[in-house]
Amino acid sequence: MDDGGHVPAGPGTTISEMADGDASAQGAGKVQLMVRTANTAVADFYAALGYTDQESVVLGRRFE
Repeated sequence: MDDGGHVPAGPGTTISEMADGDASAQGAGKVQLMVRTANTAVADFYAALGYTDQESVVLGRRFE
């Protein structure tokens, strides 16, 4: 992301836009991503592409 909050058109942006376009063309009404809270760089990247926090909780359980 540059200082103006814009995402340069690099490979990550291109792939994300292609995936969004494919999903929309196939009739999907929404794309959802799961990003770890601590991974702020990735969260900021997707926010700059227009993704918003969906106020959801993901629960998991590990088996040992």
